[in-house]
Amino acid sequence: KGRLSRWLFGIAYRQILRAREVRDRRAADAVGGDERADFADEAAATRSWDIEWERAILAQCMSRARSEVQPLTFRAFELVAIENRDAADVANELAIDIKVVYNAKHRLLKRIRELRESMEELAEHSP
Repeated sequence: KGRLSRWLFGIAYRQILRAREVRDRRAADAVGGDERADFADEAAATRSWDIEWERAILAQCMSRARSEVQPLTFRAFELVAIENRDAADVANELAIDIKVVYNAKHRLLKRIRELRESMEELAEHSP
């Protein structure tokens, strides 16, 4: 058993290798040589896959969390947690109390963590 992301990575990585081999064979036949392109090592490809997988998961969690709160609440969260802006400046800019800004950050970070954990659990129980 493994994580869904590992399973999908294995499939994608092998498909990429096969496609490159076919492309290189065709290019070598056209030129008349037998040169093959260097493939990225599996460790580098795995790191890249993991980064993109995490970005996709985070994007899904953020989208879901955004749909669960008022737009102003999510904007306060974005400015403070993502853009790393000062809470007092955000409160002034959005014309809300600073406590609302802190609450938005706390509630949404908690919710995004919960969503992330539930997605991880689903992935663990997949093929």
